[in-house]
Amino acid sequence: MQTATNPETGETVVLINGDWKKADSVATNDAGEKAYLLGGKWESDSATAKPKEAAKRTEPQKAGRAIGMTARAAVKGAMALPLMGADALAGVVNTVAGTQLDPSGAFNRYLTKFGLPEPENATERVVQDVAGAMAGTGGIWLAAKAAKPARKENKSTPARAATKGSATRSSAKKGSSAKKVAKKPAKKGSR
Repeated sequence: MQTATNPETGETVVLINGDWKKADSVATNDAGEKAYLLGGKWESDSATAKPKEAAKRTEPQKAGRAIGMTARAAVKGAMALPLMGADALAGVVNTVAGTQLDPSGAFNRYLTKFGLPEPENATERVVQDVAGAMAGTGGIWLAAKAAKPARKENKSTPARAATKGSATRSSAKKGSSAKKVAKKPAKKGSR
């Protein structure tokens, strides 16, 4: 989208279908993309550049959104390892075949299509990343715990077998050689 700014007035004009139109307002999203308000309608190069009007949510709507964001973080965290592998494989395929596969992006779009809310600002994105990482770590821990074989208590360990029959183990028994050695009087001239 071609734009121009009048250096004297600071007004911005946008070229739409061969006509220059004055922008009533200019907005920039977090990605740095600009949108222009022209005659009450926002215009931009991409659909993501259109600014969202701050929706006033009721308390039940806020609670529903929080539950949805938590569910999104939990699902993304649980799928972190499989998606990491899929992204690595897609990177190889993209390099070899010249494709543009994006498993993580496709998964995020699927979650949005499914109805889970997306983060709307930088704070929500950071919270999503942290919550997803926590969920992913918890999932890895649970998987490791489930995969760990059940250990049986074995009282005969190699360490116990090595000390079996030694003076320290047998000294507690009646009539052991360690007790007999201790009861014998010392020879004269020795300490």
